Amino acid sequence: MNTNRKSWDSVIIAEVGSETLKLIHAHHIKHGSCRLAKAVVVKYDQASDSSIQTLQETIRKLKISGIPVIGCLPRQAVNVRLIEIPSTDPEEIGDMVELQVGRLTPYPRDEIVVDFKIMGPGRQGYTWIMLIMVQRVLMAQRFRVLEDAGLAIESMSVSTEGLLNWYGLVKTGGKPDKETAVIIDIDAACSDVAVISSGRLLFTRSIIMGAGQATEDPAGWKEKFLQEIELSLDIYRSEAGFQQPAKIILCGAGGNIDGLAGDIHSRVNLPLQVADSMEKIQRDSGVPDMRSPEFKQLSLLPMIGLAVAPYAVGFHLVPDAVHIRRDIEVKARGLTSMGTQITLVVALLSILGVTLVQRSAAYLADLNKADSETIGVARQVEQMKQTTLMVMDRLNLKRSPLAIMMELHKILPTAVSMDSISIDADRSITLKGKAKSFPDVDNFRGNLESSSVIYPYVSSRRQTRNREGLVEFELICSMNKE
Repeated sequence: MNTNRKSWDSVIIAEVGSETLKLIHAHHIKHGSCRLAKAVVVKYDQASDSSIQTLQETIRKLKISGIPVIGCLPRQAVNVRLIEIPSTDPEEIGDMVELQVGRLTPYPRDEIVVDFKIMGPGRQGYTWIMLIMVQRVLMAQRFRVLEDAGLAIESMSVSTEGLLNWYGLVKTGGKPDKETAVIIDIDAACSDVAVISSGRLLFTRSIIMGAGQATEDPAGWKEKFLQEIELSLDIYRSEAGFQQPAKIILCGAGGNIDGLAGDIHSRVNLPLQVADSMEKIQRDSGVPDMRSPEFKQLSLLPMIGLAVAPYAVGFHLVPDAVHIRRDIEVKARGLTSMGTQITLVVALLSILGVTLVQRSAAYLADLNKADSETIGVARQVEQMKQTTLMVMDRLNLKRSPLAIMMELHKILPTAVSMDSISIDADRSITLKGKAKSFPDVDNFRGNLESSSVIYPYVSSRRQTRNREGLVEFELICSMNKE
């Protein structure tokens, strides 16, 4: 990521959830402060073309093209680990992290994207790092939402880094608070609990409860939420509780929930403050505060934390496919530049004499004639090649109907059920079924595309929710190489 401070005078922070996109446009003022020019929240359905079009239109109206974009994954979408590495050499730390990943996640290494950030020194000879791991399919899905919306995203961080930046740069003014604080950031669908001491993150946990559910059953929701807070503190004390909390800071939508601050204080018996995530943050006219109807159940705190120091963001998650595409684009620009230089050289040489130009034209004509004579033969050879490959493929028992059925049984996720499987004469497979959610269908589709039995040409005809809330899908897989 570009760390040139001038290039981050204006930045877009976009947090993409499973159904909601939150976006802020901020102008950097100084380290730890910014001015919000725009703030929007948009609901979307990735399977709905009209929903994506609405999202694109919303982004277009904001007139933010050309501004650097940092994506932000919600805490509940990633696995965060805080570990000590027995080295202080950055290169050795990277190698050791790779060795640690295998035992810290149940997913195979090729199914996850990993990044880490050095948090500071640990014990003598050790380094304290924050490690994040996210499923490759989920990250690609969220990345695709931002790109489909028309945002030129640089990379992705995680909301935990934004929360840590907000507390260290905005709340404490850049001066590490020696008191151990418990930060409770409540969003619409989930909440983050983090323990921070002297600028260092000691513990983090995601709670799948948010302000959006509090209005349905306030008393029941509040009791369950208080139990989750107690559980989080118990886990912290058992895992990393070498520093007892001195206070609790309630952030995000927490201050808008009646009586919640007092109930938390009574339950855990710790001093409690209610903090405004917009504290010390300037706002342009028209930008609502966190008590406005569209934002009172949301938290922009992690996004504010990333916006106040965008050039210092430590996590740079990018899907492999995007890496490859960007490398190709860089090479293409290099080839374009080379082509321009060659054109200039040719133009200068052409001035030296008409004769050379005529000879070049004659030579080019000869090449075109030879090319036209060989096109027919080349097409016949290619057709024969394709016919041979098709015959060999159909004789291959590895892709027989029985082998295909066994492969589908092997790669079918537990959250997906099949209604029908048909193999057509044109060597295509039609799969119809149901899944619990759209990401489950994306996961199944990813498994199909990585299968060695079914060629990776998978297209989706339909993905809709039925009355039972299940996602009905229809996927078409080709058994031919082309």
